[in-house]
Amino acid sequence: STDSLEAAKQALPKARHLVDTLFEEVDFIMTTTLASELIALGTLTTDGAAYDFQKSFATMIGFGPYTMPFNLSGHPAMSVPLHFSAQGLPIGVQFAGKIGSDGRLFSLANELEQSAPWAHCQPPDFGSESP
Repeated sequence: STDSLEAAKQALPKARHLVDTLFEEVDFIMTTTLASELIALGTLTTDGAAYDFQKSFATMIGFGPYTMPFNLSGHPAMSVPLHFSAQGLPIGVQFAGKIGSDGRLFSLANELEQSAPWAHCQPPDFGSESP
């Protein structure tokens, strides 16, 4: 509804200010990118007549709760594959920074990749067709 949209618009500056306060004493915040390693393919689809927005939104929030504060506040954030699961799947680590610190995040990503290269790492069966 229009009221809900207006309330959301008014909440965004408050969210930005709240996240800004997190950076008063630190340069970056590090979190896992996702709450779990893997969800079934198609879980987050928006296709089909049976699509349920509220259920899908709750699933998205549950799967990726650590990215949302920065998505809403506009703070720069990045996910880098610093770990790999026992199955060889990348596990992202998210770094977020102050507004305007995009360049510092890219520098951090460069330093991390130099110390733990990941460009050559691929999940098992990467690029193969599904049966």
